[in-house]
Amino acid sequence: MPQIGAPFIFIFLFCNTLHWGIETGLHGRRDVTFKEDATRMTVGDTGKVMASINNLVIALTRQAKFQNTAQARRWFAAHISEAFSLLTTPFSRLW
Repeated sequence: MPQIGAPFIFIFLFCNTLHWGIETGLHGRRDVTFKEDATRMTVGDTGKVMASINNLVIALTRQAKFQNTAQARRWFAAHISEAFSLLTTPFSRLW
C-alpha cells in the first residue's frame, strides 16, 4: 500500500471540513427549517421558485435581526401583522 503524504492528508481534511461547514451552515438551515431535501416539487420550475421564496424568508428574518430562522418563523406566525409590515419595509444594506 503506498504511503500518503502529509500535504495530501491536509488537503483532504481541509476539503472535508469545508464541505461540512457548508452542509451544517445555510444548507442545514434550509433543510431543517424548510424541509428542502424532502420536497417533491419537480414539475417545471417549482423547486427553483420555492428555493427563491426560502431565500427571501431567510433574508427577511435576518433583516428583522433574528439569528434563528425557525424561531423567526414561529414568532411571525404568531404576529401576522408584523410579518406583513416586514414585507413592505425596504431592505437596509447589510454590508
